[in-house]
Amino acid sequence: TACLRAQIHRDWEHVIVDGGSTDGSLQIARDWAAEDDRVRVVEAPGLGLYPSIFRGLDQANGTLLAWLASDDLYTPWALACIVQHAERTGAQWMTGLPGAWDSAGRLRYLRPYGRYPQSWIRKGWFHTGFLGHLQQESMFFSRSLLEKLTMPQRAEIEALRLAGDFQLWRRFAEHTPLSVLPTALAG
Repeated sequence: TACLRAQIHRDWEHVIVDGGSTDGSLQIARDWAAEDDRVRVVEAPGLGLYPSIFRGLDQANGTLLAWLASDDLYTPWALACIVQHAERTGAQWMTGLPGAWDSAGRLRYLRPYGRYPQSWIRKGWFHTGFLGHLQQESMFFSRSLLEKLTMPQRAEIEALRLAGDFQLWRRFAEHTPLSVLPTALAG
């Protein structure tokens, strides 16, 4: 939530889905929600990773969506850039340049990728053994694009234990190109 509170763009919503954590994170999430009406906690014990992600996306009210894992951060300008780019271009699926943070929260590197051909994503060529990953924490997409998933496609992704985002990107690439902003958005 700290990286969301630091956003230049102030109109955001954070849906936290707790799948039954036992490490005290649920209480932390509840405390954030009590302090900020833009934060909401959904308790869904027993859900797996991708069903929890979809639960949060389903609960969100916005037209632009994303999910952020616990060890990832947004740059302070990420949401402003995404909203401006979507409004200006009509892009439905957006990302920035891949980056990584160190343990002190400093941006350690950016990869100068900027080209993700739609046909290559559909074919599944972006993976460790070939062209590298599409960085999940930098992905933003429209609700209308998410709603193009069929129920069998969504069920396929929800059934995965790992790499559900890889399958989701392949499905998105069936409908629209990935628009790359020339900046770091997350890491």
